[in-house]
Amino acid sequence: MRLLSDRHELAEAVEIPDSVQALIAARLDTLPPGRKSLLQDAAVIGKVFWAGALASMAGQELRAIDVALHEFARKELVRPARTSAMEDEQEYGFWHGLIREVCYSQIPRSARAARHRAAAAWLERKAGERQEDIADVLAYHYLQALDLVRLVGPPEDVEDLQEKARGYLALAAERALPLDVESAEASLAKALELAPPGHAARPRMLERWAQAAQQQYRLQEAEGAVEEALALYRERGETVDVARALCELSILSQHAGGRQSEERVMEAIAVLEAEPPGPELVAAYAELSGVHSVHSDQTGAIEAADRALALAEKLGLLEPVRALGFRAKARAALGDRDGLEGMRRALELAVEEGHGRAAAVLHNNLAFSTVEYEGPGAALSACQEGIEFSERRGITEFAVMIESMSTGFAADCGLSDEALAQAGPLAERMEAAGDFSFTEPRSVELRLLAERGERGQASAAEALAEAARETAVAQMVVMGLAAASQVLAGEGQPKRARVLLTELAQLDRHRTDVYYGQSLPQLVRTALELGDPALASRLMAGVEPLTPLLEHGLVACRAQLAEAGGDEAEAAALYAETAERWHGFGNVRERAYALLGQGRCLAALGKRDAERPLLEARELFASMGYKSALLETEALLGSADAAAL
Repeated sequence: MRLLSDRHELAEAVEIPDSVQALIAARLDTLPPGRKSLLQDAAVIGKVFWAGALASMAGQELRAIDVALHEFARKELVRPARTSAMEDEQEYGFWHGLIREVCYSQIPRSARAARHRAAAAWLERKAGERQEDIADVLAYHYLQALDLVRLVGPPEDVEDLQEKARGYLALAAERALPLDVESAEASLAKALELAPPGHAARPRMLERWAQAAQQQYRLQEAEGAVEEALALYRERGETVDVARALCELSILSQHAGGRQSEERVMEAIAVLEAEPPGPELVAAYAELSGVHSVHSDQTGAIEAADRALALAEKLGLLEPVRALGFRAKARAALGDRDGLEGMRRALELAVEEGHGRAAAVLHNNLAFSTVEYEGPGAALSACQEGIEFSERRGITEFAVMIESMSTGFAADCGLSDEALAQAGPLAERMEAAGDFSFTEPRSVELRLLAERGERGQASAAEALAEAARETAVAQMVVMGLAAASQVLAGEGQPKRARVLLTELAQLDRHRTDVYYGQSLPQLVRTALELGDPALASRLMAGVEPLTPLLEHGLVACRAQLAEAGGDEAEAAALYAETAERWHGFGNVRERAYALLGQGRCLAALGKRDAERPLLEARELFASMGYKSALLETEALLGSADAAAL
């Protein structure tokens, strides 16, 4: 009917087009050439467009454009918008997407490139200094123009269009990266295509793309890209860029094992300290703090963070959130509960300032430190917040890492089935990605299998111990050797288990590490199962009750040593205290073992009240599926029943 109205013809006198697109094309053919050209300009701009843009592209007065747009609106080809994305500009949209599609398809290819460039030029002028707000739109127009010029010419325009497109793609990616990693990576991949080998912009594009790829958990690809960029910077003698790339490689090295991480960041610092101080040196000091943190060197982490913060203040820069976060984490590990609040403040700043990956790191570290003070249940909740944050923003790197860490917290909460179901697949995914942190979920998996009486894991335990050593990362070494020693002791290989425990006892720096605190009661249990109370004491040596986690763990260990020394009365009292401590802390696993120990000591003393803790322990072990501990508990209950008879 609209077509008939446009043509002023009777229905029986008209041949009806056989598709919607043909019908729209027939309607457009009724427009005068000038009007049709305006509508085509609008189609080039996009789904929405502005009167001022059409005036600029057509070289006409705005008044004439307004008249034409009113006509289009009456014909139901376009419609005005109630609000506008452009200040002081009337915005319009096509009545239907197919109208724009047909309009655009009717523009000769030779003319489309010029129109896209004209649209982009108007948008650039309109955006002024805020071009980053519409960088993705500008990149689209220049990419379209570039593709068309490559097809139909003129070839001399190609280089200029490439430069424009690459710049806006990079700007769009920089804006998107804190919120949408997938979108940022796609833009950077296109920008990298426009900077082939030999191009001056290639190393910077490689760096930026690697940052997005790393967050997508494409670790090996990211490392390869940064290494290529680093080589190019070295060739050019661009020292500040060399240092920045070294810092990025240092971060990536922590996934592939920590041996090169400190070397790379120290080289970066040496390079930058020979130059006038700037934000790159601040960032390098912050990365050094992170390296010390990973290696459980809390004092070193605080010192490096303080250097970063002092330099940032001297240069008039914003407080570096990574330095704030690592400093607060180290303080928490040394017994300062305010460190948790410091990490939360750093997290707020990271989100406010648009540092997406830094915020994900802080979510990870906050959960890590929360377990020291508030227990595994609170840490598990913090993990869920971190996973959700990372998944919303496409930061797969930390969604996986935080989920991996959560398996240990879930196991301590007594959620064995859930932890075991997650741990194996996570370990495989992380190992395939080249992330040595797979030792964490693998440790949880093997530990739970050992508790459940699953045998035949000795070779896996040996492989885990070797992989943990290779990481040279304190946390991974502790978890890997602790789990491997437990498995080997349970599978009748006491010599190998003792070797691993002795190795752990010699690692003094690890004593303030969260994972050492979590593992300590089990380490002592394993040593005592091997009949080596001296080794158990060495494993405890140097551990101070800096945090509630370490405090509770030490009480649990003292109970075990008292029992091993034959003082069942003292041990029973310590086990009772331990059970209450773990109950308030939310550690179901260790509470069950404390109750078992209390009942065992009371039974040895001939006390009738041995049954109560044993019954509770049996219920907990049954719920977790801990076969060996459950059998021991039931045997003690049977003995207690017999004694009562």
